[in-house]
Amino acid sequence: MIWDIDMNFDYGDTLKQAAQMTWRHKSFWVLMTLQMLPSMLMIPLFFFALWFLENSRNGVGGVWMVVFVLVLFLLLIASFLLMAYSHSATTLGVIRVDRGEENIAFMDLLRDALPFYGRSLGLILSIQLTIGMVFTVIFMFIGLISVVTMGIGAICAQPIILLLTPLSMLLMAFMEAAQTALIAENLGMLDSLKRALQVVREHVWKYVIISLIAYLGTSIVTSFISIPLTLPAVFIAMSTESMSLSDSQTGMAVMFSMLCCFFPLIFALSGVTQAFIKVTLGLTYLRLARPAGEQVITLEEQAP
Repeated sequence: MIWDIDMNFDYGDTLKQAAQMTWRHKSFWVLMTLQMLPSMLMIPLFFFALWFLENSRNGVGGVWMVVFVLVLFLLLIASFLLMAYSHSATTLGVIRVDRGEENIAFMDLLRDALPFYGRSLGLILSIQLTIGMVFTVIFMFIGLISVVTMGIGAICAQPIILLLTPLSMLLMAFMEAAQTALIAENLGMLDSLKRALQVVREHVWKYVIISLIAYLGTSIVTSFISIPLTLPAVFIAMSTESMSLSDSQTGMAVMFSMLCCFFPLIFALSGVTQAFIKVTLGLTYLRLARPAGEQVITLEEQAP
């Protein structure tokens, strides 16, 4: 079905509704934080690996390093699998709230998102292993050149980075549009990609603008909150260089304890901001792909 999608798009109203929806439905926060649980386990595992290698003897550290790498790889896979599930459930929740439906509880979303899981996982894999891999290789190449040239390469690559930033935002918007199309219209993986490409291509600048607004806005808020939390750990890490061995070990233990306390807060904050971005892009697709004249149910109309 080809819909008439030449309609006015209100950025402010979409962002306002996304903020209201994100605030009212805390289950979205939990779902977006759920995907980061394996990443939270990687942090203490990484510190333990460094401590073990520093204190290991007789070549045993090399064997355990292989074990640590395998565990990290398994956690990375688990994070990817959880990401597909949590994104499916959150997208389903956004669609149901937009339609005025009531079954948006956390367990309801987890249960009802299960039939979409296989297609959502295939969708995310197809995008991340193709277009996403290209962006990853480019940024890794820029990072390598920056290290080799002692930062000069990073300065020279600024025009490329400035160009890739809106393109990476557009890639994120395309993935969200495809997943929203998959669930909202119950499409197959390839059909959802085609549908998302149609809508994003016809409204490319709308997607670029609202993606940048949502991403930059959440980045500023996250920086204001997260930087004060991590500053004490940074100061301790800098001061350990001038400490004695025992004091240095004590400082590292204190820093590790602080990180264990602060990182869950940072991950939770990241879950909230990612939920807002996801809700914003989901609503953007639903607005732009909706037939002209179709009624939009606002959150004020849903409230009793």
